[in-house]
Amino acid sequence: MLHKLLNISDFEDLLGHPALGASWEGFVIENIISQLSSKWQYSYYRTAAQTE
Repeated sequence: MLHKLLNISDFEDLLGHPALGASWEGFVIENIISQLSSKWQYSYYRTAAQTE
């Protein structure tokens, strides 16, 4: 979905895009979550200063 919204149509476009890191991070996190038990609750933490 991220790639579609950013108009990234292929892998070569992704490699040169500033969103490459965020895309990879999201992919890894989604795969880890899919392997964990469904009993877990997932959340995202960021401070008011935008620190993760």
